[in-house]
Amino acid sequence: MTDNFLIASGSFRNKPRRRFTVEYKRQVVRTLLASAESMAQVARDHDLNHNQLARWRQQYLRGQFNEALSRSEATQALVPVTVAQPQPLPVPATLNGIAPSRVTSLELRLPKGTVVITGPLDGVLLRELIGALQ
Repeated sequence: MTDNFLIASGSFRNKPRRRFTVEYKRQVVRTLLASAESMAQVARDHDLNHNQLARWRQQYLRGQFNEALSRSEATQALVPVTVAQPQPLPVPATLNGIAPSRVTSLELRLPKGTVVITGPLDGVLLRELIGALQ
């Protein structure tokens, strides 16, 4: 029995799989990173699929093209971050003339309702409350 279909001569199925050198991949990815053009445009310019170029960019940034990132590229990719301890909020010495340790209830009238806190209020609780309201 013969097949009843023809494969178009221009089909990618008739062509051997393209193989790209690491140098070519690096060159295209560097063009992408240095360019203001979109990834899709750079892919079209080099006759590549957008997804292929995205994968190459990922591999390049991970250093998988057997080349370490230069210092300028590494500084563009990573930004140093430090975490500072928050400064404690100052606690008022008095709350409407009453020392905070003597306050046994607090009523807050907010636009969406009223909050009533009962019990002894110390400086730590007041700091947390002020911080939550800011």
